[in-house]
Amino acid sequence: MILFSHHPFIRKQQIKAVLLYWFYLPALVLGSGKLVDLLGLFPTTHRFFAGLAGLVTGGLIIGRATTELTTVGRGTPSPFQPPKKLVTTGIYRFCRHPMWLGYDILALGCILILGSPGALWFSFPLFITGQLIYLQREEKILTARFAGQYPVYQRTTGMLLPRFPRRTVEL
Repeated sequence: MILFSHHPFIRKQQIKAVLLYWFYLPALVLGSGKLVDLLGLFPTTHRFFAGLAGLVTGGLIIGRATTELTTVGRGTPSPFQPPKKLVTTGIYRFCRHPMWLGYDILALGCILILGSPGALWFSFPLFITGQLIYLQREEKILTARFAGQYPVYQRTTGMLLPRFPRRTVEL
């Protein structure tokens, strides 16, 4: 499993993406939430164990999605080495963007551990809004790359919220 390219330009772009997703975006969400907390707009509560569960669950979802992209899709989450095959099995059969769902759950876990109502009620919704705008653009790219498969996948699988396959009962 190769996560970083040997090509210097691609590796640099991959490192930038890692920093964006694992440092800059979380720092922006949590930092702006803490700033709102300092303004005293929301009462502070602490939900450590729920937050810890969010960290573990989000991390597991991200790990599973990354593994499936590299093994089944024969690529990486990086747009510079995207999967060669559309992945619609495993965790991807429930949600088209499980890695983003994992980030969202992980971010909620951080917010709960930090006890930041400002991040929960102000920064996190802004982050989700930006994420949805980004995902709409990404979905157009995926539709173009996997023209025959992706539209069907879109109709049968939820974007961020899991849509569990329906059981059909034969009469």
